[in-house]
Amino acid sequence: MNTHTRGIYAPTYLTGGQFDEVAELSEESTVGFSLNDSNSDQLDNLLGMVAPNRINITESPLHLKSPLPTWLGWAHATLPRIAEDTAPPFIGLDCEVFGRTNEEDTPPEIASQYEIIYDTYRTYFPNSRIAWYDGGRGRWMPKWDYIAGECYRLPDLDKTIDEVTAAEHVATAEHKRVCLWVALNAGYRTVDGTSGWLDPWDYGIEHVVAFAEYIKDRPMIAAIQLFPCHPTGLPEHKGKVHPDWMEYYRAFISTVLR
Repeated sequence: MNTHTRGIYAPTYLTGGQFDEVAELSEESTVGFSLNDSNSDQLDNLLGMVAPNRINITESPLHLKSPLPTWLGWAHATLPRIAEDTAPPFIGLDCEVFGRTNEEDTPPEIASQYEIIYDTYRTYFPNSRIAWYDGGRGRWMPKWDYIAGECYRLPDLDKTIDEVTAAEHVATAEHKRVCLWVALNAGYRTVDGTSGWLDPWDYGIEHVVAFAEYIKDRPMIAAIQLFPCHPTGLPEHKGKVHPDWMEYYRAFISTVLR
């Protein structure tokens, strides 16, 4: 698989053994550090387990509609500390709350906020590749390095392939590459015409293998952001990864690197 980086989102609440396996199965993978749940102890623990250039960053700037000055105050206090210790190859930013369908109906004040956020990250992480969740496809963004593609329905390989190829077409036109956001052991399931998020969803390892076989040699795919899943969607289970997720992860990594 020809990639600049493979972003493997492994949250810090994985158990020790799971965390070690996520980090070790692929030497080219990076481990995700979520700034929304960040604290110094979590980052220090990560740095004790993996090299600084194997930590990627995920964040939801303005996800809760915080005013931009509030976000900037947080960013200028937090990002220099992170930059001292890490060299993330990949930064994934979630922008869906302020999403718009295209440039024409994106209010200028919203577009300018995203541009400032991008530039702020670029200031502290000049060598990182930045991808907005769904940015550049469906929700227009002023600046980005990777086009995002959503792969949340792996059992429906045809629909998933449509999503991948659509992202590749946009990337080609924009002279960019693609970051896929992939749901393992979770995703959108359609029943009687109604689609809903299911987490966990034990949809079968064979679907992960088929998807991995399809994407593994596609040169436009530069990064892959894998989502974990939780035992249930209940608040009390937040921060716990479903044990089946590791089986899905192993199947994906072993296939994509084969």
